[in-house]
Order: sequence, then structure tokens, then C-alpha cells
Amino acid sequence: EITWNKISLGKVSWNLFLDSNEYSLEIILENYGVSSKLFPFYGEHFSKGEVNEGIYVPNKYYQIWNTKKKNRSINVLFKNRRIDFFEIIPKEAVGPRINFYNLDSVVDPLSAVLTIITKNRPLVVNNVFDGRRVYSLSTENMRLENNYNISGFNSLFRQNLIISKYRNIWKDHNKKDLKKVEIVTGKTESGLTLPLYFKIISKGLVFKINYINSSL
Repeated sequence: EITWNKISLGKVSWNLFLDSNEYSLEIILENYGVSSKLFPFYGEHFSKGEVNEGIYVPNKYYQIWNTKKKNRSINVLFKNRRIDFFEIIPKEAVGPRINFYNLDSVVDPLSAVLTIITKNRPLVVNNVFDGRRVYSLSTENMRLENNYNISGFNSLFRQNLIISKYRNIWKDHNKKDLKKVEIVTGKTESGLTLPLYFKIISKGLVFKINYINSSL
């Protein structure tokens, strides 16, 4: 459930497939209730690729984001850990300020977060590419979380997700709206660590994503 100031805005669904060789992760964001008339939105984020010694190496990523004022889609194909194909619709009016085809060991944001969360230890992932920005992701202040008791999960940890080396691809400035993200993760009985709660602080606004249920 996505909330702002205790108002329900919508929901997020995670669909994760994972084995020792490959993975796919799909995230769907949908509005509902009263907010759907005031702030309608729908989003899809999808990544799939190979698992390499606990690192998630993508070969495909796409995102769709629709609101009342904007519809956008981004498609990326990867090869040998570099960008092999890129498409953004609608096309940007200006050329890219970064030659992202030259980036080494590039990764999409879903694969980067999945690597960080499942490792459950301090880690830095560089050259995270989402089609509009390039940045690094890491965590800090990891500590045990004792305020939640969730059936099916144990070893809950709270940590801050840090964005650094932030660069806009299509704009002439590197300002970002996102200020801070807090994540609470929990470990399943099978040993897989998954995200349960997010607290997103952006432009002075605080959004929360709260765990409702899961099927493993």
C-alpha cells in the first residue's frame, strides 16, 4: 500500500522469479480509491537477466509510467554488461549529455536494488541507468528493526538507500527530487531477503510503501 500523510494513494505489487541461474522482477504501481481521480497513475518496471555469484546482471529492462499529464516508456537491452539498445518514447527534444553506450558494468535500478537487498550487507553498485539518469546506489546505517512482527519473515533490518554520483542524461543540471529512502527488509524461511517497507522523502514530501501480504 502506498500512502501519503496517512492517505492511501495506491498499491505496489512485486513479482519475483529467482533460481541459481536467472531472475526476473516486475513491479506494478496502480492508484485506487479517491486519489485515482485526483492523481491517476500507473507504472510498470521490469528487469530480467542472469545471476552471477549473487550479482544480478540484466539483459533486459523496461519501464512504463502513465499519469494525467504524461505517458512515457523506456526500453533497454544489455549485452556484456553494457547498453546494447535504448529507446525512450516520446523522444527527448535534446540529445543526451552523457554517452551511456560507453558505460561499463551498467545495471538497471531493479537489478541494483535486488543485489543490494539480497546481499544484506554494505555494498555499492555503480552505473545504475534508468533511461533518464545515471547514479550509484549504496546503503548505510544498517541496524536491526524490532518494531515489526511479520509472519513468515525474521531478521528484519532497517537501512538507508543512498544515491550518489547522480547525473541527469537529458537535462543541463544534476539536481534530484529524491532526498532519502529508508528500507526495512526481512528474511524468509528459505533465506531470501525481501523488502517490506519503504519510506521515500522527495521534495519535502514523505511517501510510505507498507507491506500487506505475500505468496512465496
